[in-house]
Amino acid sequence: MLKVNSVSVSAGDFKLDKISFNIAPQKTHVIIGATGSGKTLILESIIGFRKINSGNIIIDNKNTSELNIENRNIAYVPQDLALFPHLNVEKNILFSQKINKTKNYNPDLKKQLVKATGISDLLKRKIKNLSGGEKQRVALVRALLSESKLLILDEPFSAINETTKKELRFLLKEIQQKFKLTILFVTHDLGEAFFIADTISIISNGKILKTADKRELYNNPELLEIANFLGINNIFEALITEINKNYIFVNCFELKTKLQLNNLPTKKSYKIGKLVKFGIRASDVMILRNDLINKEQTNILSGTVSLIIENISFCEIVIKPENSYKNIIAEIPIYAFNKLKIKLNQKINFTLK
Repeated sequence: MLKVNSVSVSAGDFKLDKISFNIAPQKTHVIIGATGSGKTLILESIIGFRKINSGNIIIDNKNTSELNIENRNIAYVPQDLALFPHLNVEKNILFSQKINKTKNYNPDLKKQLVKATGISDLLKRKIKNLSGGEKQRVALVRALLSESKLLILDEPFSAINETTKKELRFLLKEIQQKFKLTILFVTHDLGEAFFIADTISIISNGKILKTADKRELYNNPELLEIANFLGINNIFEALITEINKNYIFVNCFELKTKLQLNNLPTKKSYKIGKLVKFGIRASDVMILRNDLINKEQTNILSGTVSLIIENISFCEIVIKPENSYKNIIAEIPIYAFNKLKIKLNQKINFTLK
């Protein structure tokens, strides 16, 4: 449906450098990156607001270099939504019909979209009297009324509360299935990206670090910058001492212990005697009950709880391991935290899964 092939674009001193990714029909691709990384510039190039320096963009097997913006058949929801405050909801939805009188709009589609998004009671209301979530729904209906099968959204849920965000994410999934849409979605929210995406590109400073299926990206980030972006806080340096088919054994200087790590598939080649960095997700740090410790278990460490941060559904626990100057962060469900009765300054045993 959409192919972006080695596209480079300049915007003042900033440059997108050989950006490439594909989106299969009826799939969702998310571009995620920090503010100023080039996310919106990619969207503007695909839509046609920006002229590309090199490469090509193919939409539905058509090279966009030969197409004007209005002929690219894209439904677009910008970050600011671009709704007209002086018009009511219905007039906003039909505004593109007013501009493009040559296009025949489907009144049945309008009814379906209005019903699907739950805005039937809002049609005569002014935009200025809507909530943030209601405005998002109106902008979505206006975009989809064009009957375009490629929907592009630029951080559409960034300015609304968490409850409304969740509702709109589910709504977007439902609408995609019902109307068979292909979606390109931009965000800086990692949780949002993983909920919505089939595939993800991580962008930094105008370059895509990696594009992959979201599970592949999460389980095998490969680059330290990607690991940091994915929130892997427990990163340590170690020396490889042994390798077999399933495991890599290392001597970790910072934790002053030997560890057994999974030998994950990767493009990198590992050798005995090589210095490496490895990461342990906070959710993979398992706190052990003293009466359930198995002497045959690997990667068992001891430490002291130095900080507890309680969230709604989980707790983050900062542990200072014995004989180490680096902390380890563990993340456990709130029910497990309560059951274990963990307290500040408590000595605990834990394992790196």
